[in-house]
Amino acid sequence: MITIKYNGRTYCNFESIDDLIDAGIPEDVILEHLKQDKLVQLKQELQSFIYSHYDQGTQASFIAFYQLAKEQNNTTALTQIQKVRDWINSVLNYYYSKKEAIKNATTQDELFSIVWDWQEVEETEHVELQDVMSMLSQQ
Repeated sequence: MITIKYNGRTYCNFESIDDLIDAGIPEDVILEHLKQDKLVQLKQELQSFIYSHYDQGTQASFIAFYQLAKEQNNTTALTQIQKVRDWINSVLNYYYSKKEAIKNATTQDELFSIVWDWQEVEETEHVELQDVMSMLSQQ
């Protein structure tokens, strides 16, 4: 079911885009609505994907440990933490490329053809926070 706001009115429970068009809603308005829905979905999936590997607390710990590793000049710990940073950057680059594609879509068909697969940016080597902690406590 599709619900959309247009000209101060809310159009509820439409079963298809064609029904919205038949109700007098312009296709460009429908396209913008569909883009926003897809952007919300993309962002939610991004967060779920990253958090399934490193939740917010773990990410914050890695940031703190990065500073400590720099202060200790602990290259082993820095290398491990950099793997996490590099992976998150690759995930964000993938996200932003999909986000731009969605924003730049000019037709519904083009928008519907934009898909993503988070496995394309899956980690090659998971870094455990506890391992980094051990590296830092050995200094």
